[in-house]
Amino acid sequence: MDNRNPQTAASGAQYEGSGANLPPSEWPPADWPPAGWPPPTSQPPASQPPASQPPASQPPASQPPASQPPTLRPAVPPPPLRPAVPPPPQLQMPRAYPQMNYPAALPRRRSKAGIVIATLLIVFSLAFGFVAGNLASGLRVFDIASVFGLPAMKPFGSNWGKDPTRPVLTSEFVNRIDEVSAILDREALHVFTEEEIDQATRIAIEGLLLASGDMRAEYYDAEEYAAYQASSSGEYVGIGVTLQNGLDGRVTVFNVFSDSPASEAGVEPGDVLLAVDNVFKDWEIDDAVSTIRRENGKPVSIIWERDGERRVTNMNVRIVKRQIVRFELIAYEGHQVGYIYLDQFTDNCANEVRSAIKSLDTQGAECFILDLRDNPGGFLYQSIMVASLFIKDGVIVRIEERNSTIENKTMGMHETDKPLVILINGGSASASELVTAAFQDHDRAIVVGELSYGKGTVQDIRELSFGGAIKYTIAHYLSPNNRVIDGIGVIPDIIVDDGNRLNDADIIHMLENGEELDLEALGIDPDAKPGVRPRAPGEAGYVYQKGDDIQLDKALEVVIQSL
Repeated sequence: MDNRNPQTAASGAQYEGSGANLPPSEWPPADWPPAGWPPPTSQPPASQPPASQPPASQPPASQPPASQPPTLRPAVPPPPLRPAVPPPPQLQMPRAYPQMNYPAALPRRRSKAGIVIATLLIVFSLAFGFVAGNLASGLRVFDIASVFGLPAMKPFGSNWGKDPTRPVLTSEFVNRIDEVSAILDREALHVFTEEEIDQATRIAIEGLLLASGDMRAEYYDAEEYAAYQASSSGEYVGIGVTLQNGLDGRVTVFNVFSDSPASEAGVEPGDVLLAVDNVFKDWEIDDAVSTIRRENGKPVSIIWERDGERRVTNMNVRIVKRQIVRFELIAYEGHQVGYIYLDQFTDNCANEVRSAIKSLDTQGAECFILDLRDNPGGFLYQSIMVASLFIKDGVIVRIEERNSTIENKTMGMHETDKPLVILINGGSASASELVTAAFQDHDRAIVVGELSYGKGTVQDIRELSFGGAIKYTIAHYLSPNNRVIDGIGVIPDIIVDDGNRLNDADIIHMLENGEELDLEALGIDPDAKPGVRPRAPGEAGYVYQKGDDIQLDKALEVVIQSL
């Protein structure tokens, strides 16, 4: 195919200039245009001789002299406006393979059996993955749902996949209660009254505390909390008695405070409560205390039973100051022994114990006995201060909180290094136990008596905005040598059973579980008068006699031997 310009092709000339072989992208050449461009536009007539033989009379302007032969120049085409790009070659089928026309799409033939099999395979795969994922999650092997950010699958019940030991914040419980309360507020027919909301509050809080597993947690309404604060300070409004469960399960007087309405009315330890304001029933201690409690100066009538006879006492409640610390110098076998009884670790009790030590030292005490029997505990910081009066330095107790352990050391209040014996029993609990354990671990005292109660936890009290307070456990405590006390108790160095004590931990446990008491098996005289051992030391005008208290007798014997 000849792609040359028609004029050039017609003249039969070939241009051999510099741009003859240039590609279209480099057109025009550098020597463009050539000399003699543009060519004449007119064509010679048909009768005119060929251009190679021009007439002699008028040679062309470009004709060379006659002496030289004429030289032909190629007719160069004008430059195109844009380089001519040759069209792409058309692909053609080889002759051996002639082009065939196929239809746009072939019809697909679907097998019904194949569709059913494929569907069954998909369903089976999904079911297998679902079951396997749940088994893996339930067995804690692999949680497949978490990989895809999905909630745990629970196809076999609401508890499937749950971890019973996973810690859950109380706020999750509150959210559930909020959801229920919102429904009731919107739709329930019943609306709470002020009285009902107080009762519902008590039920809900006590239920929450019980469900928490904290056996030491308690709820106090406003009135109960005021009474608790009064008892912790050593002063309260009442008749001046401490009540307990007797051997037969009835509410019995444990102790009578001096200078109180009860002591003035002739109430004695061992008296059994029958009626309050002529109301007879099977009393519980909490019920009896709340019934007797009333405003300062109000009257109360109580019927007691003593030796099978009933006695009626009419009293007016008033402010009673508990004698938290009682002390006395006991002359025993030619020695002077300083005896200190601490009823509870109340606010300021450490200063009272310090005053007792100084007073007994002044009177010539050679050694000391610290009686913590039936001491239920109290303020932790006060117990550390009391221990610091006898222990010069070192750790008193280790407190294990939720995320840390704190060591509580002596507080620089040391008063005496004289020989010391500690008296405990089954009613010695909490702070009294940690003090006793500290004395044992530091070899500072000999412990005499019975196994203590075994309450090795620390409680905190928080006031509530709507009145009252809650008490809840915040920590466990350990002895300086890391001994566990909670649920175990403190074992005395010398065990002495008084044989007639009503509040032994085993007896309390049996009473709480409704078991029948076998007094002889417990080593208690069934014919003994219900009551408590004498609290003679420290009482005005009393001189201790050997045999009044067998546990105290042993303590006196041991402490004198250590001199």
